[in-house]
Amino acid sequence: MNLSFTQLVYLICFIQLVTFCIFLIRNVKRCKPNRYLSIFFIAQFILVGRQLTGLFCEPELQKFIYKLSYPAFWVVVPSVVIYIKSSLSSDFRFTKLHLLHFIPATLVFIYCFSFALQLYLEDSGVLSYITNKENRIVWQVFAYSMYIYFLIYTLWTLKILKFYKSSGELNRNQKKAKTVRWLNIFVYSFFVSWLINAVIIYAYNLNWLPYTSTLAPFILILPFFIFFNIVFYMAWENPRLFITADEKTRDNLIETDKVKLKTHITQLLDFMMKEKPYLDPDLSMNRLSEQVCIPVKDLSRAINIKFNQNFNDFINYYRTKEVTDVLSSSDKLDTDLVSLALDCGFNSKASFFRIFKKNTGLTPGQFYDNTQLKKQELLIEAC
Repeated sequence: MNLSFTQLVYLICFIQLVTFCIFLIRNVKRCKPNRYLSIFFIAQFILVGRQLTGLFCEPELQKFIYKLSYPAFWVVVPSVVIYIKSSLSSDFRFTKLHLLHFIPATLVFIYCFSFALQLYLEDSGVLSYITNKENRIVWQVFAYSMYIYFLIYTLWTLKILKFYKSSGELNRNQKKAKTVRWLNIFVYSFFVSWLINAVIIYAYNLNWLPYTSTLAPFILILPFFIFFNIVFYMAWENPRLFITADEKTRDNLIETDKVKLKTHITQLLDFMMKEKPYLDPDLSMNRLSEQVCIPVKDLSRAINIKFNQNFNDFINYYRTKEVTDVLSSSDKLDTDLVSLALDCGFNSKASFFRIFKKNTGLTPGQFYDNTQLKKQELLIEAC
């Protein structure tokens, strides 16, 4: 397969667009406007990809795919308007009314599908009611109306941005100011790209420029190639534009996370008090997670945030407390300290003495002697 330089540029654009769309879709949950921007770029890679169909398809199938992809032009600019609105307003919700933006694309698709079938099945006489003359008229109408359509939507997007800038919110919100700067770059770059594209198309049709016929394919993709790389560079330099949730969504997530954390802590403390799982010397994070019905990740987070401890320190604190409770309530030990430690979940004498002193500052013997001494003092005072 021999690629021309122009085809190589188209192929690079196609790979870039597919990669960026995957990036946007993967981060939709973190930044909802990504779903509308991804629609824009999916339409773009359809339009770029159709230029490469000749490398892989027969001429008949290539014509079919080429015509069938034409409605993507009519998806591009409505998706820009919706993307801008969703980026500027945290209250934005996509409603049935927004589907009206895509009615032209639907109508164009219906016609293009019929025309593509006619091209593909012309020998069978199917759909012969669409004559060549009618097709030429329709395609001319499409060509002129498409650029008018682009112009109207571009002016609309600029009006939205101008209105938002005049609202004064940018002075109060630096994050929104960065978003508006990005949207201005995006819209103006796209506007210049399709404007150059329109000039080249009409120069080609009217034979205004020399060598246009041979240079047209490359000149048509060049402004969009620059536009795509401006967007990708912006994404590389400032990924927060595409991966950070809006303020209201982030606040809701934080509040939800706080409630969830509080619930897990209450659930854990209640379970530790009633069931005493720490008495099991083989207790692990996974086993406790199953018993208390809290995911391991959330359980670890609850312990770290509430007690500023890791799992082992947390469990050993409860084991130490169990030992101190027994020592404090016993007038006379019925068992030796090591046996008591094993009953309370410790699995060795060495670890018991080390952990007990770490948590209390005393050895088990010293702690017991102190408790007995305090009891005697209280008894003397009572007398």
